[in-house]
Amino acid sequence: MIIGNVLLSLSLGAALLACYYYFLAARGQQSVLKYARWATMALALLVVLTSTYLMALILSNQFQVKYIWENSSSTLPLFYKVSSFWGGQAGSILLWLTWGVLYSVVLSTVFQHDRAVGYEAHTMFFMTAVQLFPLVMLMYGSPFSTTADVPFEGNGLNPLLQDPYMVIHPPILFLGFAGLTTAYAFAMAALWKRDYSGWVLRAWPWTLVGWGFLGLGLSIGGFWAYRVLGWGGYWGWDPVENSSLVPWLLGGALVHGLITQKTRGRFVRWNLFLALATFVAVLYSTFLTRSGVLADFSVHTFGESPLMPIMVTSLIVYGGAALALYATRFREIPAGPDVFKSLLSRDFTSLVALIVFIFMAAAV
Repeated sequence: MIIGNVLLSLSLGAALLACYYYFLAARGQQSVLKYARWATMALALLVVLTSTYLMALILSNQFQVKYIWENSSSTLPLFYKVSSFWGGQAGSILLWLTWGVLYSVVLSTVFQHDRAVGYEAHTMFFMTAVQLFPLVMLMYGSPFSTTADVPFEGNGLNPLLQDPYMVIHPPILFLGFAGLTTAYAFAMAALWKRDYSGWVLRAWPWTLVGWGFLGLGLSIGGFWAYRVLGWGGYWGWDPVENSSLVPWLLGGALVHGLITQKTRGRFVRWNLFLALATFVAVLYSTFLTRSGVLADFSVHTFGESPLMPIMVTSLIVYGGAALALYATRFREIPAGPDVFKSLLSRDFTSLVALIVFIFMAAAV
């Protein structure tokens, strides 16, 4: 549908504009910060309108839209029609984008009431830049593509997905993924600004929220898998299940590390690394789920996708930028006091907990 594609194009334009103005503001041109905020609000409004438009098309059985024809039908109950929004590749990406831009708006609003000036432009630059990834994927694989003919009926939602948990599991999971993006944005801003302590108080509550939602989503997914025959019980060690667990484990290490840095000034280098690694793990999970590389090994993955080059590029760009900035700043990041002086200290115990989380993530 033309309207949907126009909304996506305008969203991409708003995101690029917001990135541009936030970059200028971070370089010292504070007068353009208001334009960046307006662009962020416009981006959120456009993405919400895009999601609302797709939902309206689904509920009105517009089967000439290929995505709706593939994932919905006129006989589906209302709540399964709603969940068909995220039943396919493009819709779930749009859901992730929607949560991401809403997080951005709330974060921007919080910054405007933060008396400690200096973090907004740097953090929001990265927060907005991250939204370019799902936007580009949606531009390439639009949920508004139409079929040559107008089908009388849709294929319906996959029978395995016609479950009440389908209504809540993906939205909560993507709330977690989008929430952990904030930790990446704060850490990149801290490295850019060379402020290795000021980001912690701001990032911790956002990280906790994202980690909590991701954990809740994984738990709901476990109960759902237990209900469905052939999904391996609560946890079947499916590659896609594992790929979602890794960000949660790294996020758990980050949450505990941030608490320790906030209270006792420890783990400065660890926390920056974990914030970056957690988001890269989210991107890698997205790649494994959506690229089709695990189509023969997992019941959770989508089929082969033409979006693979975009996903690989995103891993290289966002992961490479994080690695380069972290490596460049590493020597000047405070190492902190030696936690090995006392093996019975709280700091040493906290370090062991961090290592256990990281080891489990690596093992998975």
